[in-house]
Amino acid sequence: GNLAHKTDPFEAPLTSARFLCEAHIAVASKQKILFLSHRGARCGEVEQKSNVCSLAVCKTQAPDSRWLACGLEDAGVALLRVKVKKSGASGRCDAQLVQVLQAGEQDVRALHFTPKGEALAGGCD
Repeated sequence: GNLAHKTDPFEAPLTSARFLCEAHIAVASKQKILFLSHRGARCGEVEQKSNVCSLAVCKTQAPDSRWLACGLEDAGVALLRVKVKKSGASGRCDAQLVQVLQAGEQDVRALHFTPKGEALAGGCD
C-alpha cells in the first residue's frame, strides 16, 4: 500500500500501533499513547506511568467507544475506554483509565482481545 499522509516526527521510537476505528489510530511511544486521524492529525494523547510495550483494541457496545489495553514495562496492563468524538476533519479521542491489572513480573509485550471482548490475553517476557 501507499502511505497517504506523513505525520510529524515522534519524540521516541514507536512500540505499537493499532486502528481504533476506520478514521483513527492509537500509537505508543515511550509512556505516551497518541491518537491520530487517518490524515495524520493528532486528535489526543494520554500518558501512562510506565513505558507502553503493546496495544490491543476492542469494540464496546457503544458505537463511538473502544477498549484500549496497554501492556506496560512494569508488568501491568492499563485498560482504557476511548471515546471518539467526531467534529471537523479529524475529530477528537478522549481516553479514560478504567483499571490497571497486574499481569506478571515482566514487560507485557503481547495483548489480544477475544472477538467480542469477553477476555483479554497477555504475554510477558
